[in-house]
Amino acid sequence: MADGPIIPAGSAVPGFSAVTTAGERITHEGLGETMLGFFSPDCRARKKRQSLFVEQARTTARATGRSVLAVVHGTDEEAREQVAELSEVAHVVVEPGDWPLGEAFDIAGYPVFGLITVDGTLSATAFDSGRLPAPSKVAV
Repeated sequence: MADGPIIPAGSAVPGFSAVTTAGERITHEGLGETMLGFFSPDCRARKKRQSLFVEQARTTARATGRSVLAVVHGTDEEAREQVAELSEVAHVVVEPGDWPLGEAFDIAGYPVFGLITVDGTLSATAFDSGRLPAPSKVAV
């Protein structure tokens, strides 16, 4: 179990498989460089931090080729508004409870953000996506 709200930076991304709201199957092997966010409909800081995450994904992550993954812990009904906004810029997974992504990343607080490197390492974590390091440029 992690001491913080997510597994520590420097950790290997744990194995997982999940299905997005668009019906895509995603796995830890297929992520590549990814900006990651975990959200809960019940979190008071969610609206402001989710909006910042969406803006950062739109202006930074997509411009460099970085994938974006957003995980919402709640029911489909609770997550409906969040999914609508997040789906504009991210692959979105809705998990009732915290399985399988929440368990894989040992989520203990919301919202929380991270960066996954091409080699599958969680390189940085933060409670504010704006505090994550700038992405590397992706060769085309």
